[in-house]
Amino acid sequence: MKAKLFGVLFVGLLLAATTMAGTMTIVSDTSTNVYGPIDHYAGIDSSDWVTSKAAVLTWVHSSWPTIPNASWISSAYNTEDPINDSWRLFEREFELPVCAINLSGKLSITSDNAEEAYLNGALIGHDGEIDGPFTDDQEWNTVWDYPLTGLQPGKNKLQVIVRNYAMAGSTPQTNPTGLIYKAEISYEELPLVTCYADNDEDGFGDPYNSKDFCGECSEGYVEDNTDCDDTKSNVNPGAEEICDTLDNDCDGAVDKHACNWYCEITQKDPWKINGKYIGTAGYLGVNRLMWTDAYSWDDYFTTLSSKTVKGKTNFFAAQSAFTLDMTNGCSCTQILDILQKYNPALYGKMEGHRKFGCSKSVVEDFLYYLAPD
Repeated sequence: MKAKLFGVLFVGLLLAATTMAGTMTIVSDTSTNVYGPIDHYAGIDSSDWVTSKAAVLTWVHSSWPTIPNASWISSAYNTEDPINDSWRLFEREFELPVCAINLSGKLSITSDNAEEAYLNGALIGHDGEIDGPFTDDQEWNTVWDYPLTGLQPGKNKLQVIVRNYAMAGSTPQTNPTGLIYKAEISYEELPLVTCYADNDEDGFGDPYNSKDFCGECSEGYVEDNTDCDDTKSNVNPGAEEICDTLDNDCDGAVDKHACNWYCEITQKDPWKINGKYIGTAGYLGVNRLMWTDAYSWDDYFTTLSSKTVKGKTNFFAAQSAFTLDMTNGCSCTQILDILQKYNPALYGKMEGHRKFGCSKSVVEDFLYYLAPD
């Protein structure tokens, strides 16, 4: 696959399931920015360069060498001031894959007349007298290869300072200036992997705490993102649901069929109606109170009582739907004791239930937590 984007040639070849090999070629063209010209030497970080503009294709001397696919560029088509010394700073930014490894490359370059080449702020090569007295040794006539030391994944910056020597009485054609270069880079690329924090070290990651890594997850991260509580190692989709008020297996249900509570079977509950125990013959005294008048308050009042309620005195208790066998032998009192000990914040004192009897919903909660047969 080959593509040219803003003067960058990019080629990627599949080597293995987890590694890509790639090359990038950068050539001098109008994608390069240029500062200057100025009338003195200044370092690459100097404020003397002021502002930049896009480089232009410059007038090319017939004796200048060529580099395949690269163009001679400068700050203007003709040299602005061929009589005096002048300096220009060329700058090119390029970006390698964030997971690039084993980076290497070379910079082929020459200029009229002398240059210093920098990669990511470090000098990688120079030719001719870029500052101070000079000797015109026709440096423009030789293309040099400099190793691209200091390449890094992500953003990179190539900078070249070019000096044009003074020539009294010259013209733009007799004393031109320009730069030509070609950077060839090779690397291997690891896949970018999204990983999730595993703070409780249970092998399951927090879906709300992710980070990208190259190749594989770093320590403390995993590729899984199904943990519902990354602060507890006994809570994850692979855990067994136990009776501990937690959703251990992350299925959205807390302790469902996980609390294997047993009680010694009793034949009677401590509540009476008209002097008779409720709960004989293995039934719990938890049935809803039902009025005997024209209205049924079955869905409103859910406890048993022998007292007058809202002025009603005629009532009866239908037989409970729950048996002691269903609750593993636990009576209403025992159910309340267990639930309050199990989760006091949820069930509180439940004084009304202790006074009048367990509601249907309380017993249903209790059955929800019981382990299956």
